[in-house]
Amino acid sequence: MAKTKSTPHATAPTLTPESLARISRDHAQRIAALWQKPILADAEIAEAIGLPYSSWQALKGKKDIPPLFNLGRRVYANTENVRAWLNSKTK
Repeated sequence: MAKTKSTPHATAPTLTPESLARISRDHAQRIAALWQKPILADAEIAEAIGLPYSSWQALKGKKDIPPLFNLGRRVYANTENVRAWLNSKTK
């Protein structure tokens, strides 16, 4: 019987306060960049407002969303409409 070579299991990286701060900073920069765009794609809307995509889909099912439009098969929203929609939810 041939002996198979075992491969080491990948271990999760150790999360230090410094690496968590870098991840948070990178994420914050990504979110800030999204809000600078004139239009947001469907998945970007969920990311920009901090929702899991499944929760965004649930809101879409309830029609509790900002106005969306299609370009081809893709769905987008005007960033200003998303911002106004969010503001209306906080009142």
